[in-house]
Amino acid sequence: MASGVSFDKETWQKFIKIIDEIGKTCTDVEIQEGKIRQLNNSRTTAYQCDLGIPELSIKIALVKNLIPILKVFTPQNDEDKVDILIEDDSYAIKDKYSTVSVRSPISIQNEYITDDKFNQIGFNTGTDIFKFKMPEIVYSRISVIKNNFSTLTLGIEIKETAALKITSWSKTMKSKLYSNIPLLEKGDEYQKNYVCGTDAFDMPLEGEIDFCFRCTSSGIFIVEVSGVYQDVPITTFIRAMEDDKAPSQSQ
Repeated sequence: MASGVSFDKETWQKFIKIIDEIGKTCTDVEIQEGKIRQLNNSRTTAYQCDLGIPELSIKIALVKNLIPILKVFTPQNDEDKVDILIEDDSYAIKDKYSTVSVRSPISIQNEYITDDKFNQIGFNTGTDIFKFKMPEIVYSRISVIKNNFSTLTLGIEIKETAALKITSWSKTMKSKLYSNIPLLEKGDEYQKNYVCGTDAFDMPLEGEIDFCFRCTSSGIFIVEVSGVYQDVPITTFIRAMEDDKAPSQSQ
């Protein structure tokens, strides 16, 4: 059965920007009832957001290839609209001039995480070891510093308090991004050094960022980062591990 969603200029631009950002670390994007919840290609980070378009359910394969096509459909004025028309085995992007049809993929690499699987992993359950409001200026520094340090990991040091650090792959440069973060859980078993991936920090979140370090109910360490991009709340769940168990990574 065919269905369709109509976008005005503002909502179309927001839609493109969000899936463009997620597409930087994901080959595909799957939207279910207007929501995105999927792992990146390295399966170390989960993205979660609600686009506020419950009528939209679509699988976009090779999203980087589709972004330039979506951009040329951007309305030139506030009166114009763009429609996504969805059939059983295809979808089409259409405006008053042109139509581009795309066959829907049977399978994709980055599938939507169902509620059952999300709850089974326990992303947002367990013990919060620390959490704080990270200023936007500090958040944006993570992306800049890790790219120029040629490293893919953020260091998390837990002693009497917590601190966030980045060390260059060559060990010749070090940074302490944020220090003296109060602990919510002071158990000795958590007082170690951890690392997590940094792909998610390239997402240009705005305003104060909620940062939480958690041991989930399934025993996995997770960094949960929540903020807003294009007025859409976005949360990332990043897998963390003890530093001595992490593989060496460089760009």
